[in-house]
Amino acid sequence: MRSLIGFGAALALAGMAAPVAAQLRVIEAAEATAWRHAGTGTGFPATVGTLRRTAIRDTGAKELDVIIGYKSPDEADEVTFYLFKTQIVSAPLWFDRALDAVMLRPGLVAGTARPEPRTFEAQPGRGSTGLRASLPITFGKYRASGIAVIPVGPWLLKVRLSSENPDLVRLDALLSAAINALALPSPAGELAARPVQPCADQLFFAQLQPAKASKETSSQILAASLIGGAPRKPNDYCRDRPGTLQLGVYRPGGAGNAYVAAISDAGRAMVVEPGLKLGQEAAVYSFSALELGKTMVYRPLKALPEPAEALAYILREQPAAFTEFADGKVNTTISSDVLK
Repeated sequence: MRSLIGFGAALALAGMAAPVAAQLRVIEAAEATAWRHAGTGTGFPATVGTLRRTAIRDTGAKELDVIIGYKSPDEADEVTFYLFKTQIVSAPLWFDRALDAVMLRPGLVAGTARPEPRTFEAQPGRGSTGLRASLPITFGKYRASGIAVIPVGPWLLKVRLSSENPDLVRLDALLSAAINALALPSPAGELAARPVQPCADQLFFAQLQPAKASKETSSQILAASLIGGAPRKPNDYCRDRPGTLQLGVYRPGGAGNAYVAAISDAGRAMVVEPGLKLGQEAAVYSFSALELGKTMVYRPLKALPEPAEALAYILREQPAAFTEFADGKVNTTISSDVLK
């Protein structure tokens, strides 16, 4: 079985573990021509206004999470595009996490109120499917930042713009120009965006208690691994409680018996939800970790666990099963312990 290397990398990129910049794979592209992402068809031009493309990097080997950077000649303006695949295809949820990543970083926005997200149409014909915000920051030489998240089919495109110029009107115009310069694929039925709101109440968490090994437990794992191969439908999420740099906890449709814990802000998550009712066994919760191209299923739980404890658990334990998605194929691997 395989461990959650991608989750560790996500935490490192968020500044919560050892740096992994050296592990990023450089994608070579002709300096004067556009680079096209194979998975989505999105084209990234050599220049965006006065900004020139400086690097294309991949956090893995399959272009499931790519980072494309641009800088102005004087390096006063910098824009970075993050294009990643996710099983939680929710622009509002991942925009909320992107905003957390800025607002919660120590010293970055001291004294700045959290900006109100604005819905917008990334390009003509796409509808108001994206969210954006601009705010003053203090980060080295930079004094203003803009953030946007746009759905691209089952992928998400996150945009971050930083500038030495504190003028937010100017920065907002630069952000629009950068997004308009891209060659986005045709719309694929993406839903209109609605900013995430706080839930009406908060979940009660219990100590993490994996169910004991049994035929029923094995049946739950098998069922969850098969369901893990099916796309998750877009959903309206509310925020269960204020997020941290590491985790944001959201509830699908305000559910009182399930949550999605978003890891950092780039598509990875944990999901705890009611398991399937199989026979007369006591109710359990299905427990899965969603990587960019695979689902890892763990032993079912007896109650909703505290999210930080759940994350620590998946970072140290091996999954009972995992389902991988590649080239239109779905492959599921089950631990031999489950089949005993």
